[in-house]
Amino acid sequence: HSAAPSKHEWLSSLESTSADVVSYVANNAYVVRCDARSAALVSRMKDEQPFVQWVGDYHPAFKLDPGLAAARAMGDTSFVKVTVQVLEGDEGNRQAFNLRNYSRQFIGETRVMKYRNITAVIPASQLTELAASDGVFAIEKATERVRLDEAQGQIVAGNLSGNNPTGPGYLTWLDGKGFNSSQFTSFAVNV
Repeated sequence: HSAAPSKHEWLSSLESTSADVVSYVANNAYVVRCDARSAALVSRMKDEQPFVQWVGDYHPAFKLDPGLAAARAMGDTSFVKVTVQVLEGDEGNRQAFNLRNYSRQFIGETRVMKYRNITAVIPASQLTELAASDGVFAIEKATERVRLDEAQGQIVAGNLSGNNPTGPGYLTWLDGKGFNSSQFTSFAVNV
């Protein structure tokens, strides 16, 4: 964790330890995976580099969503629907294989950066073992997706025609703000 927004030279200093930079974490921190040599070098950065505020281990307790803590004691007869975020690499691949093939129900997998997000129904008793794995980064209760879109915004704003959202009309709204379609040849929306 650094004292200010990361600078390229600070990240280069971290990378020079041979630590595998997994991802950025808000605010001003990185998740890194280390072997024994790079862990020693990263640990010394706190004392040797003034921009480093904190270096610490990522303990198994940090990986488990607090809402799942009580579920661990429920035993093999209780099942939980979870999303397990595993890291790329041998141990992560082993955990992904086990979740895909030995869970009560495999639901799906997505990849983002150096993570694989695997959703499955597993025995609650496996939560502690998963959290202890070096290949697992996080375990959360899997929830149903909820729409948070423009239609919902129009419903909340009361722009309805019967049971259907209507809204003011985007071009009409832009025209009311002083813009019109003749000003644009094309446009893009960045999210």
